[in-house]
Amino acid sequence: MKARRGRWLVRAAAVALGVLLSVLALEGLVRLVPPAHAGGREQVFPPGHMMHPRRGFYVLDGEEGFRPSRTHPEYAAHGALKNDYPMARRAGVPRVLNIGDSVTHRGRIVGKLAELAPEIEWWNAGVGGWNTRQEAAYLERIGDAIAPDLVLVYLHLNDFEVTPVRFVDSEDRFVEFHPSRPRVLSRFWFVRSALYRLWVSWTDAPSGEEDLAEEVFTNLTRMERHAGQRGWAFAVAVLPPFAATDTLPEPLRSLCIERMARSLAWLGSNGIAHFDLREPVEATVRAGLPVDELPGDVLHPSWEAGEAMARYLLAAGLAELATSSSR
Repeated sequence: MKARRGRWLVRAAAVALGVLLSVLALEGLVRLVPPAHAGGREQVFPPGHMMHPRRGFYVLDGEEGFRPSRTHPEYAAHGALKNDYPMARRAGVPRVLNIGDSVTHRGRIVGKLAELAPEIEWWNAGVGGWNTRQEAAYLERIGDAIAPDLVLVYLHLNDFEVTPVRFVDSEDRFVEFHPSRPRVLSRFWFVRSALYRLWVSWTDAPSGEEDLAEEVFTNLTRMERHAGQRGWAFAVAVLPPFAATDTLPEPLRSLCIERMARSLAWLGSNGIAHFDLREPVEATVRAGLPVDELPGDVLHPSWEAGEAMARYLLAAGLAELATSSSR
């Protein structure tokens, strides 16, 4: 019996060794031919790029792809932007963790919320350039330490995009590779294996709005479940383009309308608390005030639009949602 088991183990080891040697030989062969195009789109930046680890602002790590480093001047050790709130929870003081991309990070909404409702702690964990998958991973990374009563995610219409792979190549350049469709790629293997890059190219396929929406909604569900498991409330603020809708060129106008309608319908059908921020932005336009941070920048709000959205959120019950969830 022992002899038979020994022979089986020898055979299994031989098979495993044969597979390993075959993969290594194939890897070597692939490296001899011209580099495989890995589908998607690749951008290469010099070592001085802000995202390069040597700058000390960001770490290329984890599912986020990049995240603020402990030496980033704007972020504290807890992972959110620096603030004056104590880390320890204060009895009776609600805490809201705001998560999003550059709109959240720049603070035109969150800062005004803090000004209008100072009885609530408004923690800002926005990171420029992120989408919902990165936000979900970051919530799981920093949420437990911050322990909010409410997680408020700012859903931007440009979140309907593919999460890139980011790495530093052999020439010390910062590289962003954007697959053509939502998928999880290994930065480790993408950088080191020509065979893996060839597989990426073979399996790459164009994405449509359905694929992108599924990625967004999967990540929102992930964040909602993570919050719910910890007793935190969860809500989504849906950001419109920061321009009068009738001034947007096609196909951007139709795309924004479609994404807005799709997002609101999904949130409603899944019973997720949400806020439609079109009305305060449109009211700012009607008042003759600027809604874009810079002329023509439809992705970032002006201070006037930020204040209008903050006032709208509070009038729509955001403070009550945070207070009712406060421990």
